[in-house]
Amino acid sequence: MGLDLGIKDFIVDSNGNRYENKHFYKNQEKKLKKLQRQLSKKQKGSNNRNKLKIKLAKVHEKISNQRNTYLHQITSKIVNENQIICIEDLNVKGMMSNHKLAKSI
Repeated sequence: MGLDLGIKDFIVDSNGNRYENKHFYKNQEKKLKKLQRQLSKKQKGSNNRNKLKIKLAKVHEKISNQRNTYLHQITSKIVNENQIICIEDLNVKGMMSNHKLAKSI
């Protein structure tokens, strides 16, 4: 089985199966903007600022957990169904430096 990683589709395998790219960050972006804006207006060292920092950290953690869960589900399914897996080699760090692609990756 060969795997092709992409932006439009998360993974396309050699059998033609497509796994969608779920855009977890984009779905939570509105909430993140609101919390970050509120945080910037709070006085440094105040309890309300500390509470908001915790709230913001929880949103970031939720996004991270969603990504990890989705990745784990896909990889487990692929590994259980196949014996040999080939993946293309991508320069992800170089792709992250492109500001138009960075959010999607």
